[in-house]
Amino acid sequence: MIYLLKASGILVLFYLVYQAFLKKETFFRVNRHFLLMGVIAAFVCPFIVINTYVEIAAIPITASNSFPANYSIEINKSSFNWLDLIYIVYGIGISTLGLKFIFQLMAIRKVIRTNKTIKMDGYVYVETERDIAPFSFFSYIFYNPHKFNPLELEAILKHEHAHSTQKHSIDLLVAHLVTIVLWANPFSWLYKKNIEQNLEYLADHTAIQSVASDRAYKYALLKVSGNQFFTPITNNFYSSLIKKRIVMLHKSKSHKRNLLKMALILPALSIFLLSFNTKTIYVPKSETDADAAHTAAEDQKTFEILINKDTTNEELEELKKDLSDKGIDFSYTAVRNANKKIIELEIDMRSKSKDGKKFRGSSSFGNDGKPIDPLTIVYDEDNNSFFMGNKTSKHKVIHKETDSNTWVYSDDDEHKRVEIKVDDGKEIIIVNGKKVSRKDFEEMEEEDKAHGKHVRIEKKSATGRNTRVFVIKDTDDIDDIEVIGEDSSSFFFIDTDDSEDQLFMIDGKESSKEEVKSLSPDEIETINVYKGDKAAEKYGEKAKGGVVEVKTKKGN
Repeated sequence: MIYLLKASGILVLFYLVYQAFLKKETFFRVNRHFLLMGVIAAFVCPFIVINTYVEIAAIPITASNSFPANYSIEINKSSFNWLDLIYIVYGIGISTLGLKFIFQLMAIRKVIRTNKTIKMDGYVYVETERDIAPFSFFSYIFYNPHKFNPLELEAILKHEHAHSTQKHSIDLLVAHLVTIVLWANPFSWLYKKNIEQNLEYLADHTAIQSVASDRAYKYALLKVSGNQFFTPITNNFYSSLIKKRIVMLHKSKSHKRNLLKMALILPALSIFLLSFNTKTIYVPKSETDADAAHTAAEDQKTFEILINKDTTNEELEELKKDLSDKGIDFSYTAVRNANKKIIELEIDMRSKSKDGKKFRGSSSFGNDGKPIDPLTIVYDEDNNSFFMGNKTSKHKVIHKETDSNTWVYSDDDEHKRVEIKVDDGKEIIIVNGKKVSRKDFEEMEEEDKAHGKHVRIEKKSATGRNTRVFVIKDTDDIDDIEVIGEDSSSFFFIDTDDSEDQLFMIDGKESSKEEVKSLSPDEIETINVYKGDKAAEKYGEKAKGGVVEVKTKKGN
């Protein structure tokens, strides 16, 4: 539809220039080429794209540019689609005019087959008894020989010879095809009329130079003015106003400098293309800046993936293939409703950092049986993490370095990341990629700058042992965090309400808190925490106090 609108706009430009500056000139042959050039430009120029380059400072994408977590799309379903109606009406118009065009061609063929034909000097004369105005179609010339005297018949045949020799039928067919395709544009019909009228001027100008009597030629024009036309796709001897044709026969030849008026189409066409056919391409300000940005992007290797309820399985498979080319193992499980919308999505991603360390991230997203909200996945190799989050997800970012002893959790609202690990017996604390001391970290925590009210991470370890930390949290209250795990083992946090009715599930089997405590993070694949309606919906009344759902790597 956009293409047809652009084609219509360009056709209007050529029509206005012709109407205002060229129509009254006697450059009939040049005008013919101008009008045909307008048709070609209308259908070719919409494909032309003009690139405009804008210099900007190249800035690599970071996680802070991620998709807004609270973004949602509301689709108002209407029982009536106006766009579909436009397509239907437009299609009916094209079909109707196309059939009419075919019937006109068939009518010409019928006249040729049912009447006497005479081949002479490269022309085929078709003599008919019908009371119609003389006309031609390519090399065929149709006329009623009993309605004209010899001088009038000579003038008519000279006129039709001009149409046939100069192949004016091609112009007429092109003009009719334009009105079929752009029938909704009224200017396409006016444009066709200008093409037909100019062809008559051109044939008159050619014929009158070779007839024996100018007066006989003009009388022939008047004589057939009352006759009906056979079909509009042919060159009719009388197909425009007699007065205009006679006036143009007497008009003095236009001065050649008036041909410059034709050049007015160039600025008009340029303005149109610059207004509607441009594409902006952003480039770095300088090679130095570009190299620096390229190096930074290569070092950081951070990029985003957006998934919403309408993402198809084909798109997810394509995403999996693209990530595989980048060295990332991406697996997913998507549950869809009857409308093929995603209502539940589980994602697992694994990769390897530049120094050879393996790390992974996994998460699940649901919306109580409704289509999921848009979610963002950000891969940040610099920090060995995958960010996965939307507004409703319970655990928004979880990743683990499988070759080291660090678990990391961050919340997508402010993109906070906190790492606490032990390297060679020395504690290392990293906040958002920056190494800080224990004192600075505690001050940040106290001032609520490190991780706000959304994430709390604490570290405990046995003497002489490295520590693994796993945090899952879905509330803002630090007081309801329970530490699960023995002092001599690795441990993880689970956000709870300290309820006696909590349900613990390990690999789909009901278990006790003690059994969960006995697990090591090395054994754990994923942990999900459910509360309220979500817990009850999945496990019934016994889960009213919440559910801690653990899946081990071995499944046993």
